[in-house]
Formats: sequence, C-alpha cells, structure tokens
Amino acid sequence: MQDEPLRGWPTGRRSASSLPFRESVLAIAIAAGAVRRAGNWRQPSLDNPLQATGSRLSSEPPEADTSSAHSKDSNKFPSPGPPVDLRRKTVRSGLVTVLAQAANFCVYTVSTMVLARLLSPEDFGLVGMVTAVTGFLRVFKDAGLSVATVQREVITHEQISTLFWVNMVVGILLAIVSLVLAPLLAIFYREPRLIWITVAMGASFIFGAASAQHEALLRRQMRFKALAAIEMISLAAGICVGIGMALNGFGYWALVAMPIATALANLVAVWTALSWRPGPPRRGSGARAMLHFGASLAGVNLLNYLWRNADNVLIGWHWGAGPLGFYQKAYGLLLLPINQVNSPISGVAVSSLCRVQGDPERLRRYFIGGYTMAASITLPIVLAVTVFADDIITLLLGGRWFEAVGIFRLLAPAALIGALLNPMGWLFVATGRADRQFKLTVVWSALVVLAFVNTRPRGHPCGCMTYSLQSKLPSSPPLFPERWACSSR
Repeated sequence: MQDEPLRGWPTGRRSASSLPFRESVLAIAIAAGAVRRAGNWRQPSLDNPLQATGSRLSSEPPEADTSSAHSKDSNKFPSPGPPVDLRRKTVRSGLVTVLAQAANFCVYTVSTMVLARLLSPEDFGLVGMVTAVTGFLRVFKDAGLSVATVQREVITHEQISTLFWVNMVVGILLAIVSLVLAPLLAIFYREPRLIWITVAMGASFIFGAASAQHEALLRRQMRFKALAAIEMISLAAGICVGIGMALNGFGYWALVAMPIATALANLVAVWTALSWRPGPPRRGSGARAMLHFGASLAGVNLLNYLWRNADNVLIGWHWGAGPLGFYQKAYGLLLLPINQVNSPISGVAVSSLCRVQGDPERLRRYFIGGYTMAASITLPIVLAVTVFADDIITLLLGGRWFEAVGIFRLLAPAALIGALLNPMGWLFVATGRADRQFKLTVVWSALVVLAFVNTRPRGHPCGCMTYSLQSKLPSSPPLFPERWACSSR
C-alpha cells in the first residue's frame, strides 16, 4: 500500500517521482566510490587510529609509513613534523581550498541560474520564508564542538565520542525545534505549505550533526584535499537532486530537497573517508573543558549573527523596505568576494596554528605568515570593488540599483578594516581562549547596535558610515595578541 502524499507535494507526477531519488542514490554511490579511490584519503598508517579505548592523538596527520601500523604505538598519531613540512602543507592546503571554494561558487551560481528558469519566484519565496528561521538555528548546528576537536593538542577516542553524541543531541533538538516552529510559521505567513517545508528542512540538522566530528578529524589531520573533494561531490549530488526534481514538476520541493541531499551525501562521504567510528559516551572522559570551549564559541557565533543582522532590523524599521533593499544588496556584494577567500583560508590557518600552539615563537611566525597571505588577497579585492563600484552594481544589479553605489562605498572602510582584523580570531581559537573572544564580542556587539541607534535620526548613509567605523574599532584588543589572546590567564 502506498503512503499518502505530503500536503503540497505534486500528486499528478507520481510515476516520474522516482527519477530524482535514483539520481540521489547514484550521486551518493559515486561519492562513496570516489572517496574509496582517492589514495590520500585512506589512513596511511592506521586502519582505525581512534578505535582503541583511551588512545591519545596528537594534532599531526599520520605519515605514510606502514611499518608503524604494527608497532606498540600504532594507535597514536606521530608527533608534529619539522616546520618546513607544516609550512608547505599549509600553503598547499590553502591553495586547494581556495580553488575548491571558487569552483563550488561557480557551480552553485550556474545551478541557481538553471533553477531560476525552472521554478517560479513563488517557489523561491516559500523556501526563503523557512530559511530565514533555519538560518538562525544553523548558528547552533555543531555547538562549536568541531572546532574544539581541531584545537586540542591531544585528544582521546572517548572525548571525540562524547562530542559526537553531544552533536547528535544538538542536531536532534534543532530538528525538534523546526518541527515545533513549523505550524507557527504557517500561521504567521498564512501559508499552510510551510509546515512540511520546515519539517523536511529540519532533517538536515541531524545529518550535519552526524558528520561534524568526522569533518573535524579530517581538518585536524589537515586533509583538506579530501575535504574539498567531499564538498564538491556533496554539492554536485544536491544539485542533481534539485534540478532533477525541478525538471519533473516538483516545484518548491526541489529547493527543499537540494540541501537535504547535499547534507546526506556529505555524511556518507566523510564516514567513508575516515575509518573512525564513535563509541558510547562515558563520564569522566575529560570532555568537559572542550564542551566549555564549544559553548563559548557558539556564543561568539550567536552574537556575531545578531549584531550582523541588527542593522537590517533597524534600517527596515526606521527607513522602510526601500533603503533596506539598497543596503542589503550593497553589503552583500561587498562581502561576497571577501567571504569566498576568507572562509577557506581561515579553516586552513586555524588547523595549522592549533598544531603549533605549544610553541609561542612558531605560533607567532605562522600567524604572521597566514595573516600576510590573507591580507594580500583580500585588501586588493576590497579596493578594486570599491573603485569600480559603479560598474559592478550596474552590471550585476542593473540601473535601478544605482543608489546602492554610495552605500557600497560608505561600507568599504568596514570591509578594509575587517580584512585586517578578522584573522585575529584565529589566535583565540588556536590558543583555546574562546572565553576571551566571547567577552570581546559582547562589548563589540553592544557598541555596534548603540552606534546604529544613535545615528538613526540622521539618515541611513550616516548609519552606514558609523557601522563602517564603529563595528571594527572594538576589535582593537586583538592587535596585541601575545599579551591578550595568547596569555594563559
């Protein structure tokens, strides 16, 4: 007996509905096969380095020496190698992640263009109503615990297993919150179709939680080539499912299924790439300090999300939808190229700095090298888009958006200063001082919101300039990282 279709699911195309799911299974199978075939994705010297109870792991990735697999220390990662190897590995990893990020951006842009021609604006609007809520919930998706795994100098199987199950609890709770919010969203927007959209999209939190610690271990081992391939394969799988469903008349369900299929493909790929499997959670595993670190980092992410969106709320409330539209487009275009560079570089930099956290001199030297590389890439980008703001906005958005040019240039100082100061957060993470980063972010967020409130009567251009200056000035304490971020207390 066939199940009843979900409300809002097209019922007239049931004979063709199996096509996208066959594509999904095929894409996941291809992902698993690709992971198996990638030679440098296998554990070079350890079949399962975390399998033994109580095994301790250093932050250095395993060397390709099979003779160590049978030694009495085969359940340990080798100690960190010479600095030149780490420097070379960091540069290669940074290059790979930047190229992969660029490729993913291009693929995603093309897929958006295709889906925009297959689906209606109403379909995108329905999903957008839900993603406004799930985007906020995503701030808590791993509770900062994946970074805690990367940051620890030595970590045990029991500790990672405990973090895995905490991640699973958080993922399930977020899915339940999505379930509870589903009817409330439907009532608020007076749109009953949002119920099943919200419920379905909540499932991605569970898939993400199940893959968080595996991804963290791959970052800890600095296997960024594997991570880049996994991300590209997962994105391709989600796009295949989304376009396939759109072609078969599933409407907005294509947009719902795409991130779910991406998360599921990512889960299969990371579990295939890494042989580690979680054990049962245990008391006294020593994970309490890691949980505190993750909680502080989650607090930082929450505050960043709130203050970065407070300007939208205040502008929309005081000046209306028109000025807010210009502001959002200008802000989004300004940050788009910067985020495409900073995100992959930050992941590699944090992993590298965590491996030398016990050596202040190497930590300082490696940080300066990563900082210089990030600044040398992002600063020219910001300067270029600021100078050619007229042409960029006219080309990408059209003549109707020309008013955004002035806002774009007023926001440029924030992007310039941010490109210089944002990497300071690497030190807080690498040295395990997320608590100090949280305190700084509290002050930072309060000053930014107060600055916007104070300039509210003067017009939104003044508010943009105030944001540009005020939002970054509270970041000045990290300019003294050795004394403030890197000190033990």
